[in-house]
Amino acid sequence: MTLHARSAINPDGLLKFPGPVSQGMRAKADEYIFVAGQVALGPDGAVVAPHDMDGQARKVLENIDILLKEAGADWDNIVDFTTYIVGSQHMTTFMQVRNELFPAYFKSGVYPPNTLIFVSGLFKPELVLEIHVTIGV
Repeated sequence: MTLHARSAINPDGLLKFPGPVSQGMRAKADEYIFVAGQVALGPDGAVVAPHDMDGQARKVLENIDILLKEAGADWDNIVDFTTYIVGSQHMTTFMQVRNELFPAYFKSGVYPPNTLIFVSGLFKPELVLEIHVTIGV
């Protein structure tokens, strides 16, 4: 499956975000896949890297990669991210992992917009990160 068109929207007059993110994205696809928020759970339901943002960020991105492959898509098919972080103290570590991994994941160098939200908790107290994506195919 191929996304027909995907382009970042980063107009003059708006903040140029540091790191791999765009202000907006225009996408044309045959269909869109709305993915449930991914957390750092293994196939057995156990929390991976409890309370550890670095380990959880890597596991969440791995889970997203598994979903993309199952959908016949890749990272360049992602048109939107929503990231939920438990407490602002984890933001720096999350950004470091994202800045490390995103250039290899997004081979086109075009990054989707990402809404980042701080929350007080997720459905298991050991979890510190949840990411929701929308995929265009």
